Amino acid sequence: MICAIIVFSLSEFGCNQLIRLRNEFIQRTNTMSLFKELKRRNVIRVAVAYLVIGWLLAQISGTLEQALNLPDWFDTMVVTLLLLGFPFTLFFSWAFEITTEGIKRERDIIRDDSISHITAKKLDLITIIALIAVAGLVLWQQMQSKPLTETSSTIENTAILDLNSIAVLPFANRSSQEGDLYFTDGIHDDILTQLAKIKVLKVISRTSVMQYRKSKKTISEIAKDLGVSLILEGGVQRAGNRIRINAQLIEVTADEHLWAETYDREISIENLFDIQSEITKHIVTAIKGQLSHQEQTLLSSRPTDSLAAWELLSQAKAKLRGSGYNSNKYLQALDYAEQATQQDPQFVNAWVLLATVQSSIYWVGYDPSESRQKLALKALNKAISIAPNSAEVLAAQGEYYYRIEHDYNKALNYQQQAYILMPNNPEMLLTLGLTQRRLGLWKRSVDNLTKASQLDPGDINKISSLAETLEMLGEIKNLESLLANSLKRFQNSSDLGSIAVEFQIWAYGDLSKARQIYTGLKPNSGDAYVGTTLNLSWLERDPKAVIDAFQRKEVLTFFESYTGLGEVELAQAYQLLGQEKEKESYLQKVIDLLTPINHKQNIFNVAVDLTTLAVAHALSGHNEKAIALANEAIQIFPLEKDVLDASPIHMAACYAIALTGDYDRALEMIALLLKTPGGFKRWYLYLDPHWDFFRVDERFNQLIKPLNFEQSIHAEKPKRQLPKL
Repeated sequence: MICAIIVFSLSEFGCNQLIRLRNEFIQRTNTMSLFKELKRRNVIRVAVAYLVIGWLLAQISGTLEQALNLPDWFDTMVVTLLLLGFPFTLFFSWAFEITTEGIKRERDIIRDDSISHITAKKLDLITIIALIAVAGLVLWQQMQSKPLTETSSTIENTAILDLNSIAVLPFANRSSQEGDLYFTDGIHDDILTQLAKIKVLKVISRTSVMQYRKSKKTISEIAKDLGVSLILEGGVQRAGNRIRINAQLIEVTADEHLWAETYDREISIENLFDIQSEITKHIVTAIKGQLSHQEQTLLSSRPTDSLAAWELLSQAKAKLRGSGYNSNKYLQALDYAEQATQQDPQFVNAWVLLATVQSSIYWVGYDPSESRQKLALKALNKAISIAPNSAEVLAAQGEYYYRIEHDYNKALNYQQQAYILMPNNPEMLLTLGLTQRRLGLWKRSVDNLTKASQLDPGDINKISSLAETLEMLGEIKNLESLLANSLKRFQNSSDLGSIAVEFQIWAYGDLSKARQIYTGLKPNSGDAYVGTTLNLSWLERDPKAVIDAFQRKEVLTFFESYTGLGEVELAQAYQLLGQEKEKESYLQKVIDLLTPINHKQNIFNVAVDLTTLAVAHALSGHNEKAIALANEAIQIFPLEKDVLDASPIHMAACYAIALTGDYDRALEMIALLLKTPGGFKRWYLYLDPHWDFFRVDERFNQLIKPLNFEQSIHAEKPKRQLPKL
C-alpha cells in the first residue's frame, strides 16, 4: 500500500500540485487542530505501522544477508530506503485517502463518504500483526543464541582474541647437535624479552608457548588457544661458524603471511643481535605501524660484545627451567652465570642472573647464611654499577629485598619501577602480585596475578598463585569459576587439585567431595599436596591414616625442612587413638629437637620452631612454657609484618594458647584470625578434632559455626574424642 502511494504520487503530481496542497493544509489547520486532523487522516497510525514494519524488515534483511551470503551493502541499502520512505509516507497519508473507489485526494472526498475509520481499524490490525511478528523474530533470535551459562563457560575456556597480541612459538632446533637447543632457546628468549618492553603489545610468555614445540595443532588452533592474532614461528640451524635463522610472521585472522625472512650469516655476537633486532622490529611495525625513537633504540641495544658470555648465560637459563624450588638447578645455573661474568665483566644480564640465583639459593634454605647473602648483594651491586636504570636490574633489586631482606615495601618499589619498563612481562606481574599480598594489598594482588595468568595461560604456577590468593580471601564464587576452568586444562596438576580439595572443605564442609577429588591427585612432596593429605585425614577423624601417611616418601621429604612439625602431628594422632605412651614419646622428641631455639635462622623459621615447641609443651601440660613461646612467636612475627606468613604462625600460637586453657584470649585471637586473609576458616574449626577440647565452651561453638551451616547437607556435629586438657 505504501509503495503504491509513492509511485502514484510521483507519476501524477508536480511542483504545482505540492504548492496547492500546502495552501490547502494552511487553510484546514486554521479551522481544526493539527492533532485531531492527523488522527482523523490516520497519519499517526500510518507512522506507527511504518516504524514497526520498517524495523521488522531491517531485521529480516540482516538475517537474510548472513543466511544467503548476500553482499555487505544489502542490509545498508534496505535501511536507507526505509529511512527515505518515511517522510514521503507521512506526507501522502495526509494528502490521500484509500476509498472504496481507490486512492483519492483527500480534499476531493466528501466528509460523509470518508471511510478513514475503517482504514484505521485495518491499520491497527496490521500494526498488531507486525508487533507479533517482531516478538516472534526476537524469540527466534534468542533461541539461536547459546544460553547465558554456556556462553560464560565458553568465554572462560577460550582465550579472547586481542588484536595487539602475539605468540612467539619456540624456534625449531635444526642443528645436527641436540645440545645446541640452549642456543636456539637463547634467541627465542631474547626476542620475547625485547617484545615484553613494548607497551602496546600483549606478548604470551615463554612458559605458555613451549607446550607447542612439538605440537600437531595448526597455527589457527594455537592462536585460538592463546587468544592472539599474530604468530611468529621459525627455526635455527647452527653449522660450524655459520648460523641460519628463518622466521615468518603470520596474521591468523586473515591467514596471511605479513613477513618472512631467512638469515644466513657467520656466527658473531653482532650478527646474532642484528638478526634478533630486525625480527622484533618487523613484529612491532606490523602491529603499530611505526617505531618511536625510544623503541628503535631499545630494540637495537646489545647487552654484551661476547658471544661466549651470551652462550653461557643461555645455558644458565636452560638449567633454571627445571621444575620447582630445586637447589640443584640453582647450583648448576650458578656455575654458568659466574663463567658468563668472567667472559664479559660488563654483561649486566649475567650479573642480574647471578644475583637472582644467589638470592634463590638463600630463599629455598639450601644456604641461608650471611656469606650467601653477601654474594647476592655483591652481584647485585655490580649490576647496578653497570646499568642502574635497566628493567632487569630494577627487578633484581626487588628480588633481593623480597627474598633476603624480607623488606616487601622496598621490593614493591623496585618491582613497580621495573614493571613500567616491562609492562608485558608476566614474571613482573607475578612478583608484583606476590609482594602485594604480603603487604595486604589484596585487590591489587588479585588484579596483577590475573593479568599474569592471562599473559602466561600455560603456566600452572601463576594460576595456582591466583587460586591460593582467592582462597585466602575466601572468594568462593571467583575461586570456583577459576578452578572449574583451570582443572580442565591442567587435569594432572596436584597443586590445583589440592586447592580444589581444600575448597570443598572450607567453602562447603563437603568431605565426601573432597575425598573424591583427592583420590585423583598425583602424589608429590609439595606443601599443597602434603598439607591436603594430612588435613583430609584429620577432618575425616582417621588418625591411623595420618600415621600411615608418614610412611610415604613424599610426606617424609616435606617434613625434612620443618624440624619437629611431623612429630607433633604423630603425637596428636596417637593421642586420638588413646595411645599415651607413643604420644609422650613424640612430644619429648620435639622438645629435645627444638630446645634451644636456633635464632640464627631466618625469622619465619624461628617463628615456626617457636610455635611448634609451644604446641608440644602445651600438649605435655607445660602451660607457662607454652604461653611464653607462643608470645615470643607473635612478637617477632606480627600480622602487619607479613600477613601471608604471619597467619599460620598466629594460628599455631592461638592453638597452643587455647590448649593451656586460656580460652578468653584464644577466642579473641580466633575472632581476629577469622577476619584475616589466610587465617582460620569456620568449616575447618568446626570439623577438626584438634579443637574438640574447646567445644565445651559455647562461645567457641557460636564463633566458629559456618555461615552456610544450615544449607549444608554435610553438617554433622563433631564427636569429642580428644580429652579436655
